[in-house]
Amino acid sequence: PEYNYYQRLLARDQNEAADLVERHIKSHLPMSVYDALLLPALNYAERDRLEGRLSEVEETLVSDSTRELITDAAEWIREVAQELAESNPIAPAPDLPGRRQPLRVLGYAANGAPDVLALQMLDHLVEDLPINLEVHTTRLGTNALVSLLRDQKISALCIADLPPSPPSRTRYVVKRLRAALPDLRILVGRWAPEALADERSDELRADGATHVAASLVDTRDYLAGLLDLPRVAVADQAGIHAA
Repeated sequence: PEYNYYQRLLARDQNEAADLVERHIKSHLPMSVYDALLLPALNYAERDRLEGRLSEVEETLVSDSTRELITDAAEWIREVAQELAESNPIAPAPDLPGRRQPLRVLGYAANGAPDVLALQMLDHLVEDLPINLEVHTTRLGTNALVSLLRDQKISALCIADLPPSPPSRTRYVVKRLRAALPDLRILVGRWAPEALADERSDELRADGATHVAASLVDTRDYLAGLLDLPRVAVADQAGIHAA
């Protein structure tokens, strides 16, 4: 299916590509559409450009189409979730005393537009969780990145570095960050279909990465497991006024 979808993008048939995305959402686990269709197209476009089968302009066209389809996919997923909620109403969870700020995660693109788009997909995947994923689109030097993480009190950093490009610079950044911020959770997204799976995840872990994932859903699940991290408490204004 991902090849069919990718070919539709190369043929500039965005309407048919959108139909494939919508059909996948309605016939499979909705959130799987990112790993199944949208993300692989970015990997394949980069591979084909590196191997001389695609120009930079053509790769950019794939990215531009993907950017629009990410928004469409998120909307279709919400519609499916709404329909499911209406047909299977669930009692709301009881309110817990006090409130806490969402887990703050910085999304950092290692290379360019495809990495940014992948982080936007991840952002949609975690929107039902108390996670605030801030996607940083400007490339920073390592010292500037360390300062940003310290100043904003980020709980976890997620570096998107899509294969097939080698993770050479990401390995350098991870080493520097681990030395400067030993307690920081550093996630690396080497997100790709099985055909382009990265076999160097152990090297990234040895450099200091806390978690290296091959799929967006894997990263989402890891972030969900971090929700018990201590975070700054937010006072309940109603409780303050009542007191």
